[in-house]
Amino acid sequence: MAYTEFYPHAFTDVNGQPQGLAIDVARRLVGATGRELEFLPTADPGVMMDMIVSGEADMTATLGLTQDRLAIARATRPFGSFRTVLFARKDGTRRTLEDFHGSRIGVVTGSLTVRFAAGIPSAEVVEYPSADARVMALLTGDIDATIATADSFAKRLRQIGSDIFVEPIEPPLGQTPYGFFVSSASGDLLDSLNAQIEAQLTPEVLDQIRTSWFGQPTRLPEHDYILWGSIAGLIVLTIAIGALFSSRRNRRRATSLLTENAENRLLVDALDGVDSAIAIFDKEMHAVHWNKGFVRAMPKMVDALSKGAHLRSLIAASYTNGTIDQGMSAAEAEDFADSIVQRLADGEAQNRIVYAGDGRIFDATDFAIGEDHFASVRVDVTKLYKQAEIIQTQKSELEAANERLALFATIAAHDLKAPLVQQALLMDFIEEDIAGLGYELPEEIREHFNMLTNLSGKMKRLIQDLLDHSRSAVPPEQFEDVDLNARLPDILDMVGLPGGFRVELETQTPIVRVDPVAFDTVVRNLVSNAVKHHDRDEGVIMIRGKEADGVAVFEFEDDGPGIPEQYQRSIFEPFKRLSSKVEGTGLGLSFIHRTALEWGGSVQVHCPAERGSIFTLLIPTVAVARPLAAE
Repeated sequence: MAYTEFYPHAFTDVNGQPQGLAIDVARRLVGATGRELEFLPTADPGVMMDMIVSGEADMTATLGLTQDRLAIARATRPFGSFRTVLFARKDGTRRTLEDFHGSRIGVVTGSLTVRFAAGIPSAEVVEYPSADARVMALLTGDIDATIATADSFAKRLRQIGSDIFVEPIEPPLGQTPYGFFVSSASGDLLDSLNAQIEAQLTPEVLDQIRTSWFGQPTRLPEHDYILWGSIAGLIVLTIAIGALFSSRRNRRRATSLLTENAENRLLVDALDGVDSAIAIFDKEMHAVHWNKGFVRAMPKMVDALSKGAHLRSLIAASYTNGTIDQGMSAAEAEDFADSIVQRLADGEAQNRIVYAGDGRIFDATDFAIGEDHFASVRVDVTKLYKQAEIIQTQKSELEAANERLALFATIAAHDLKAPLVQQALLMDFIEEDIAGLGYELPEEIREHFNMLTNLSGKMKRLIQDLLDHSRSAVPPEQFEDVDLNARLPDILDMVGLPGGFRVELETQTPIVRVDPVAFDTVVRNLVSNAVKHHDRDEGVIMIRGKEADGVAVFEFEDDGPGIPEQYQRSIFEPFKRLSSKVEGTGLGLSFIHRTALEWGGSVQVHCPAERGSIFTLLIPTVAVARPLAAE
């Protein structure tokens, strides 16, 4: 089961275990069918759909049953729905949907919220990588409103103590039923799940499960993503504290006031319980309060804070006492601090990345709180930056590999063309020599000459086609209707089957709309691989085709030695070869995998018997765009 972080429908808890409403329901239904669940965390809902289409996952967590998705994958009967609502801060003056025309609207990248945002006239849509990042943007005023699933978003707001600052704008923008999507390669799993949904998920059971996840809010963060929601809550809490301090000039009087009010004390305790560093400054930018997270993150600054130091001196000191490692001189640090404070006084929030002397990396934000206070927030983003470095390194390695592939294709094409040209010339010379001697070749030999000439021409065209294909993918608008039944003889001519092998087309195969050059190459590689890796001098490759649920299914079954299960995924990686005894570059199956994905399909292999392998190629029979993902 593939799932992504969408609290509380599906998420990973502090022990690394999947939890949530969708996880509970899946465990209940799948367990009743006698199967076991393996959970596969993914980056976003779009990736979940890709895994279902390719057969990499058998089912997804709860997803909206949209027409886009239902066009490419099967789904269970719905057992709930996402109610999509526009949320805005209560301190604003906008109270109807019409008030938000032309506003900045936050959405989660790739989610259904993108579609609903398009329905708000003249809206400036701002995309965020996660639901929690969007919460902070709403609470800090970076966006005017956000579109979200009502129950999940309200739960998150309650959890971070921010629901009192945000309200839904009625009426809702839409309602989408949800269920589980199931891979077409998963046998009778869909029917089994539907039967269990009908048998088990009575209204009473569903109400009990929903209440357990949406009923009473919890104050404990369940997983890493809630960190961002907690930060957003901190900022709002900071605003509340700033309002309490509006008439106080120093820390002593503020502390005295807090002790008189137990509720205000709870706000301060909440700030102290978070690792993020937060400091509050009065109208003159002198320190009046800071949380324990600031003490832990920047201990060298605590003494100056206790003395009510000015924000300017604190920033400058952080760049000279080793707290921040930027290599500034004292004069440069003072000039930099002056510029920050001046822009802050002019009403401009300041954001920058700072590198601590101990190797940590902080996202630093300074902003005004109302008219009389300012706040400084420092969030440790070291882990995120390390991950970004890893991604950049992998990106560079991938680009280098692609460059090597392009160079390989160019060199291979050039080196293959030369002997073919020479071969064609030799054929002409031989015919001229025979004619000069006055010989008349028998009809059979002349047919062989013609066959050699034709094959040389096909080979030259093939090399040029492959070279062109390696340089750039053919766009969908240039695809053609391709019929394997008609093209197979020419494909097999290029394969050059050994005498002991034969290929049988067991059924009429469906017509698909793809790049014909790439299609021929895919089929040729599948057939030639079956021959090259066969452990006997003779064998049979069976090709079958059918269409099911808008997908063309091609099966290539051989009677060779089979593929060990531990290698059945890795064989599709570039340069992966299972045997050094077989000639080849290890690029054939990688090309097939990449090409199938470009068509919106997939390729997979399984070995159901003691001998033999079945490669299954799935290709949509219509052009398929990447579907929108739901929260």
